[in-house]
Amino acid sequence: MKSVKSFDPSYFACGDIQYGDIRVLQLELQQITVKNGKITYCLQGNEKGALIRMMSRGTWGFCSTTDISVSGLEKAVHRAYHTCNSIPGSAHLPVGRPVIHADSSSLLRTVDAQPIELLQNIESALHCSPLVKEGRVGMRLRQGVQDFWNTEGSDIQQNKTEILIDSQVVTRKDGKSSNSGFTIASTDVESLSEDTLIEKAEKTAEEAISTLDIQRPPNGEFCVILGPSLASIFIHEAVGHRLEADEAVKPRSIMGNKRGTVITHPAVTVRDTVNEGELWYAYDDEGIYKRETVLIEGGEVRGFLHDRQTAHLLHEEPTGNSRASGYDTPPLVRMTNITVEPGDMSSEEMMEECDTGLFLDGFVGGAAVAGGAFRFAARGGYRIDHGDRTTPVGSSIISGSTLCSLAGIQGVGTTCEMYHSECLKKGQSVLVGLGSPALLISDLRVGG
Repeated sequence: MKSVKSFDPSYFACGDIQYGDIRVLQLELQQITVKNGKITYCLQGNEKGALIRMMSRGTWGFCSTTDISVSGLEKAVHRAYHTCNSIPGSAHLPVGRPVIHADSSSLLRTVDAQPIELLQNIESALHCSPLVKEGRVGMRLRQGVQDFWNTEGSDIQQNKTEILIDSQVVTRKDGKSSNSGFTIASTDVESLSEDTLIEKAEKTAEEAISTLDIQRPPNGEFCVILGPSLASIFIHEAVGHRLEADEAVKPRSIMGNKRGTVITHPAVTVRDTVNEGELWYAYDDEGIYKRETVLIEGGEVRGFLHDRQTAHLLHEEPTGNSRASGYDTPPLVRMTNITVEPGDMSSEEMMEECDTGLFLDGFVGGAAVAGGAFRFAARGGYRIDHGDRTTPVGSSIISGSTLCSLAGIQGVGTTCEMYHSECLKKGQSVLVGLGSPALLISDLRVGG
């Protein structure tokens, strides 16, 4: 069986093709889970396959295959052609410039030589108290090579590494239970430090223990300071997803007509970048160079995240945000590292401005919907009375309207903290970075 080493334009010589590309992914996989000191899951394998996309008669056609030989790709191209050639459509792509790129760095930089021992040490750190009843740490590593070719002449080879480490801890006392967790994701294995991971595990367990005896917050509408982790997920869900252009072009989009409109405090500037976090790639899954995109600047909506199709629809340039979760899924418009730039309001100034309200932090779950409503669960925080920190509060639910809450931002903290997560959209999960300083919001609904 002959493997594909370079692109042959004759692959797409099967009819009236407006555009075509082939993305071949060859990865080694490793997954390990340690729970309560025991290895409960261990998998090693590989992922190999290709996705063919083509446009003919204004319609997209797709076909994935695990046969990445020359003959296998030729067959997949013909299947994709028959798919898109069955019904005429109105899709169109402007002609792009070819890109020739090959990563020069050595390919595989392995995780710690003893990854099981590393995870056992992290999981052991979760059990820092008799009150900890359950601990779990998991790791997923994917690394290999992705090749991309298209009919415009692009030939891109990129090393691909993704590592995800996540943990969960459960504590119990007198019939009460509390949990906490953390997630670390990176495209640079060498950036992970065992000491840092153990420190995070110990802090995570302490957070779960500290909330065991805390009362839930009152119900009602309050001035709220969102701590960095809760503010990060608020911006990711309520702003980032709404400014992904495939969402923004929908008829009921809350952001589609907001370009040039001031929607929030002038201290709020939001960017999607590859430079602020641990998640990095040079070219996206359409072969477009990833660049920094300013979404909100000085409180004003300035731009959207694009793939080639949405950029054409809005007469803009693609931003390099077309990402796929695997070889068998078509790329979608996705965030990379979405961050809020630090402001100039100190914690003391925020509390003084808030006067009476709540500080909440620690994202547990929730989401924002396309219509603008959001609902998030916070791990805990404390009351603010007359500008002073008073009694601690436990888990709570915050909810509201995206545009109203953005308009209610009254201040931005001075330090941006980065977090990582898996982001799910249309059944595809990709790693994302998200970061924000604390945000002071005048009016949020809180439920205990």
